[in-house]
Amino acid sequence: LKKFAPNIKTKIHYSPNRAKNEQNFSEMLQENDLIITTYGILRNDLALFVKEEFEYIILDEAHAIKNPISTSARSVYALRGKHKLAISGTPIQNNLMELWSLFNFLSPGYLGTYDSFKENFVLKIEGEKDEGATNALKKMVDPFLLKRNKDVISDELPEKTEMVLKSKFGDDEKI
Repeated sequence: LKKFAPNIKTKIHYSPNRAKNEQNFSEMLQENDLIITTYGILRNDLALFVKEEFEYIILDEAHAIKNPISTSARSVYALRGKHKLAISGTPIQNNLMELWSLFNFLSPGYLGTYDSFKENFVLKIEGEKDEGATNALKKMVDPFLLKRNKDVISDELPEKTEMVLKSKFGDDEKI
């Protein structure tokens, strides 16, 4: 932020000294352009956050809400925002319900209900290997995904650096 957006007033909402009542929380929001917090603090202070409508809500490491019945997921589902963004290097780690959970935050109902998504996509794709269901889901979510592989951004990456450090073992550490 200091490098790319130095004029944005930022507050990290964290620590035991954070704004914990409505008045202090409201003042913090009015005085700052960007509030950064953790999933844990959001869960603890959810009563304050749900009273506000945010211009943007951006989830980093969004796979933290992959389990739609988790407290973290239910907390972010409760947030109101005009624009939402979810950033994750691993949007799907174990099963397609994790994708549904992300979209339930981004655009509730877009992929259907939990049960309808499970019936129409999860069981057909994961269980039956149904290519039609796979293609239908891909068509629905592709416009919302930005996937950048290493070969696409290789020009932006620094040169690989290797450091070889040698250590001598003591007599009691040798095998």
